[in-house]
Amino acid sequence: MARQFVNMIVHDYGTGIYSLFRIDHSKHLFHETREAAQKAQAAALKKNKQRLSSTVSSYKGLPKAAVNFRVPAKDANGCSLHFFCLLRGLGEGCVLLANPLGHAAVYDVASKSVIASPDARFRKRVDSISLCMTRPGDEMCVDEEHRLYVLGKTDGLFEAFHYSRTGDSQDEPPCDVGWYWDRLPLPPPLQLSSWGPPRTANGKELRPPSAAAVVDDATICVSFPDSGIGTYAFDTESRQWSEAGSWVLPIRGAAEYAPEFGLHNSSCHHFCAFDLKSCPPVEQHSWDCLGHVPDCWWPSYQRLLYLGSGKFCIATSFDVKPQKQRTTHRPPWWSDDDSDTIEEEQLTVLTGVEIVPDHRGLQMIKHKSKRFSSPNITLHCMI
Repeated sequence: MARQFVNMIVHDYGTGIYSLFRIDHSKHLFHETREAAQKAQAAALKKNKQRLSSTVSSYKGLPKAAVNFRVPAKDANGCSLHFFCLLRGLGEGCVLLANPLGHAAVYDVASKSVIASPDARFRKRVDSISLCMTRPGDEMCVDEEHRLYVLGKTDGLFEAFHYSRTGDSQDEPPCDVGWYWDRLPLPPPLQLSSWGPPRTANGKELRPPSAAAVVDDATICVSFPDSGIGTYAFDTESRQWSEAGSWVLPIRGAAEYAPEFGLHNSSCHHFCAFDLKSCPPVEQHSWDCLGHVPDCWWPSYQRLLYLGSGKFCIATSFDVKPQKQRTTHRPPWWSDDDSDTIEEEQLTVLTGVEIVPDHRGLQMIKHKSKRFSSPNITLHCMI
């Protein structure tokens, strides 16, 4: 699905409101042509040899919020338990949200309507791993069936949200007919302990899985990189787990699949592309998207969104410590009109990159980067 917008969920700590902002990436994160992007990058490099990418300009005001979500006062402190996800099977404007009690709803941007949704079986943190799959329709079910698989990164709980678009045309808003949550079996390592926290074979406490990827139309791979016990495969049709190997996925969170290149992609410190058809997966390419970052900038969140046609948006949030002295090493996106004093509590950088084939295999072209920061407002997630 080619996307026109990237969706930013922002949390206002002062009011407790969550807001959905939709950013047109073609206007703000990408040049009109690859040549223009390469020319801008070359000019930045010539101006300052330490700059490996274009400078970042401040985002001069976000667009008007598409919708605001207010939470009860008693839930205001549980911000990490408010879950948002894009239902890709319904287009790029249907957002699923679930509160700490598992109560869920879907907001459709196009029709400006809220759609009732069944309650989830367990509460979900904002950092839960989300994976989308589509099952083609058949003679008995004309519509495609879409599934959103959600895996908890703190407890390993696993379930799927089944949904489909009903109605006579794509222009009609979806409804919740036949939508349901389906609780799925835990990955095998988490099933072994009947008392106390699960443990590995050598007695160490088992850490929940923190990496996952859709391998094909019926298989999901889940890795335990923090426990050293390898990767397991889940068959979505038989609902059975099997051991895939002692290797782990070279990622954190969920991988994004780019069908143009037959490769999965992820961003954790570096933007990488790897081939899941080999076992273990082979990292084909790795690129540094951020360059040097000041010591007072602590990455707190990173998310990769695939936009289609080889284009990606990389969102990185930093917790910034106040720094009164002049920065010795400026980040590669620092603009000349920025002051030498960094006082933001948190800032978020959105970067547009494009992957294209070349004689070495694949090349990454950096386009634009935009920086956003505002008092009492933080990035909750990108979807």
